[in-house]
Amino acid sequence: MPDFQLSDIKTLPDLPAEGSISEGQYVLKATGEETVLTSQDDQIVSEVWFQSRPLRLETIQRIKSIRHFAELHDQGPVDDPSAGNWTWFELVILEGPTSKTPRSKDGVQLVWESHRNRFQTTSYEWKEGDLFGNHDDIVRLIEPGNVLAVRLCTRFQAWMIFARQGYLRIEMSEEPIDREPIKYSDSVSQIKCIHDAIQAINDSIDAP
Repeated sequence: MPDFQLSDIKTLPDLPAEGSISEGQYVLKATGEETVLTSQDDQIVSEVWFQSRPLRLETIQRIKSIRHFAELHDQGPVDDPSAGNWTWFELVILEGPTSKTPRSKDGVQLVWESHRNRFQTTSYEWKEGDLFGNHDDIVRLIEPGNVLAVRLCTRFQAWMIFARQGYLRIEMSEEPIDREPIKYSDSVSQIKCIHDAIQAINDSIDAP
């Protein structure tokens, strides 16, 4: 059972695309239809699951927190559990509503891991992702017209991610939040270090 009140999440109103937005919590929702993503080799496969409408400046300035909740499972038992869990969910910033890949800044895609999938399971249960607060990079890097999306990811042959219901909870403040301008050179350096570390792990797994 999830350690959050699912009934509270399901009753939250949709995030309005137009008009004024009162202080409080809102959601973006997946359709509720089962989505399945499968990888065939060692290349990462990803797919946008659901997304917001283009975000307005007045909405972006008041975002207080973001958190993803999903009903999910993977393909079930694996041959070598010690090799890791290779299905996961990401939050991404898209340039616009028709974009298929994350927006890039200085050569780095604007992608953040929300959470790993439930491991070696074949039945649906709920899991919550990491909490992103109002001073986290994902909130500070959204620009007017951008779209916030949830993405499914899987890697290595026969790994599968199953997703059914999903909610992206967005908490809005009453007034615009004063955020310090992001030092993007520092952020890029951190992201590249993370990418390099992940690649090193992947290379060690791929090595004979």
